[in-house]
Amino acid sequence: MGGPGYTSDEVFDLSTMYPYSIQDLRGICKGMDSALYLPRTSNLRQIAKLAPDGKKVEIVQYCMEGASKALVAYVPASPTT
Repeated sequence: MGGPGYTSDEVFDLSTMYPYSIQDLRGICKGMDSALYLPRTSNLRQIAKLAPDGKKVEIVQYCMEGASKALVAYVPASPTT
């Protein structure tokens, strides 16, 4: 994934991802647990907002030779109503 500013922004705004924004992805995956492979500079506050009430998003940072390469956010499913 990527989009405008992916490599130049200090903090990557996930709402600008192309072709699907973080809101698009969460809407599609809301009813199931999901893992999102994201740029290393992704906005952690935006990721945290994906958590359903009473749950947390687990974030794993992947590094190679001491350098951060990417994040994976493990987002729990939202309860169905």
